[in-house]
Amino acid sequence: MSNNRTVVVIGISGSGISACANALAGSVLFKEGFSSTSCTRFVCSQTIRVDRSGEEYNLKIVDTIGLAGTRLSPDEELQRLVSACSECMEGINAVFYTTSRSCSKDEADAFYAALQVFGAEILDYTTIVRTKFEDFRNPAAVARDRKFLMEDINFKMGQCLPSIRYILHVDNVPLRYCHLDGCKEDRMASREILLRHLICNCQKVFRLPLQREVEYRIFEQKTANQEPLVQKMQRLEAQCKSTVRQMEQLCAQAAGAQRETTNATRQRMQDVTGEREPEQAASVAVVSDDEIVEAASRIESVWDKVAAFLDAKLFSQAAVDVIEKKTSSPFSRARTMLEQWKNSAAANATQQRLKNAMVRAGLRLQAVEVFGEMSTH
Repeated sequence: MSNNRTVVVIGISGSGISACANALAGSVLFKEGFSSTSCTRFVCSQTIRVDRSGEEYNLKIVDTIGLAGTRLSPDEELQRLVSACSECMEGINAVFYTTSRSCSKDEADAFYAALQVFGAEILDYTTIVRTKFEDFRNPAAVARDRKFLMEDINFKMGQCLPSIRYILHVDNVPLRYCHLDGCKEDRMASREILLRHLICNCQKVFRLPLQREVEYRIFEQKTANQEPLVQKMQRLEAQCKSTVRQMEQLCAQAAGAQRETTNATRQRMQDVTGEREPEQAASVAVVSDDEIVEAASRIESVWDKVAAFLDAKLFSQAAVDVIEKKTSSPFSRARTMLEQWKNSAAANATQQRLKNAMVRAGLRLQAVEVFGEMSTH
């Protein structure tokens, strides 16, 4: 049986990570903080020799950064935790996960970060260390808190901890309080609990995954975290398309309103002057850009039929397929088709021809809305 023990202490900031490591060492080897913000910025390790009943043990303690309180990004925190692997290439006997309160979101995130780095197999080597528990010498109080803690963790993290067999209760009093009555004794008693457990119950060795495997796990987690972002981008893209569609409809309505205003103004002028525009001139008038937009909004559902009646040779099936492929909405297809027809027909792209095509496609009322009452022939 090996007399070497390696323990990694992890947890969220303020849960007593460094205090637990120092209590286990029996001396001040790691810097302890005074607030919920982690004072440990990098992974530190120290090896000490411990005498137990005349037998010496080499105890390696790895003190990690407190998660969720380092002012580092989650990726940076995770990378620092990964660096603990380089301190434990010979293997790990135990992971002490410190907690000083009921399970919070930060607690759950820290626990999953450890699983991400070390793998789910580390659960068999994990011990939950309930720190700052003043009644740690009272078996009844310890039993009650152990039951509450397990129920709380399993409720908030899911049933993921059945393989964790050990929960230790200690009161690793911070060094700044050790001068008070009883505090030093509490710290030494807590050290005895941690040492006895580590030497007697943590004899198996967990071999860390290769660095490449660790990095792959991190990559997988990053990818999983990005999935909601992809979904959000898809939702925003759909909203943008809907907004564009609404803008196109508003443009068509504005063009129609402008045409109605123009026609009304022309009618009033004719009423005043008594003059009338020749019908022949109206019939050969080239369709305007505004009329293209207004007509496109009314032929969306049968734009391909209108295209065939306008110019079957120009709008062959292949040409129709090209328009459908290059545009995203029925309105865009109709507008693109009408613009191509106007460019191709030039002076022959008249209001009368477009109205006739709309009427033949079954859109007589829509044709009247765009061009007014004109003879169809």
